[in-house]
Amino acid sequence: MDLGDMKNQKVEHKKKEGATYSAFLVCIDCFSRQIWAKPLKQKTQEEVKTKLSQILKENPEKPNVISSDNGQEFQGIVQKYLYKRAITYRYKSVGDVNALGLVDRAIQQLKLKMSEILSTNAEKTWVDVLPDAVKALNSYPKDVLHGAAPRQIRTDPQVRFMLLEDQAKNAETNTKLTQRRTAKLTTEGGFRAPLPESTSKFKRGAQATYGEVKQVASIQGSTVTDSEGGKINIKRVKAVRLNSSDAKGRFGAVNDRLQAKKREQSGLIIEQLCKILEDRDQISLATAAGLLREEMSNYDEVLRATSSRLVDIIRLAPDRLKLVQHGGSGAREYYYVALAE
Repeated sequence: MDLGDMKNQKVEHKKKEGATYSAFLVCIDCFSRQIWAKPLKQKTQEEVKTKLSQILKENPEKPNVISSDNGQEFQGIVQKYLYKRAITYRYKSVGDVNALGLVDRAIQQLKLKMSEILSTNAEKTWVDVLPDAVKALNSYPKDVLHGAAPRQIRTDPQVRFMLLEDQAKNAETNTKLTQRRTAKLTTEGGFRAPLPESTSKFKRGAQATYGEVKQVASIQGSTVTDSEGGKINIKRVKAVRLNSSDAKGRFGAVNDRLQAKKREQSGLIIEQLCKILEDRDQISLATAAGLLREEMSNYDEVLRATSSRLVDIIRLAPDRLKLVQHGGSGAREYYYVALAE
């Protein structure tokens, strides 16, 4: 779950004078991709708890786990409420931009859908059309759901079975990725963790992305511990040799203005592609472009603005993405894209 910010489009409460809606709470079922959303008068724990309880009452199946970022509005009485209902609460690590990728995309899609509806209903507000936007998204077929719409998953056993198969394959892929990263960390003996400012969607390309080298002390599952006791998820670090030089920006000197500007302009595509690849080993560039167009209404505009192809943008972010070459031996060569290890 997360909050969609609407502070630039505040709406006055129809019954309570002086109260305004400035945000909405969004929950998404990671399995079916079904969305629930409720407008908020305030970003407080009490308000979030009230709206969350309404969403849970509308859901015929109680969730086992609910995740969010570590914002104050999700702590305190919200956590106590979930505990009483025997629902496990988890929050993503600071700077982990992929942990809540699904709900981030749901918020973007809801805002776009509300804008579309409001463009032909000028007399209404976003609060009025939020339920319509939710209904529209839950009724729209998705490739990731084998052509089914989110609202159909609960009653379609065949699609549910195929999705469970997908989950098993993704789990196997993630296990293999973790094993490869563990082996590399063990061999190199050191790693760099991402700097807090490097997770911003708008950062300069000449800015350092990872911090100083830390020595690997131990690796347990998907968590690596450094020699000072710090812990971090293995998927977020970059394995390096202990004698590596000081961290520098990925594109050299600050005066490399062209690459830095392109990296900055392409930031949204890079972030979105990383989210898409979170549960995938690798995908073709054609598939990546199709998914990006589905998730980003301005995808082609960004390409035109940077005078770049998708492959060029991927090459701008070697710290986040990598190209995997296929073909050869007389066959035509082509590329897949994967998360950098």
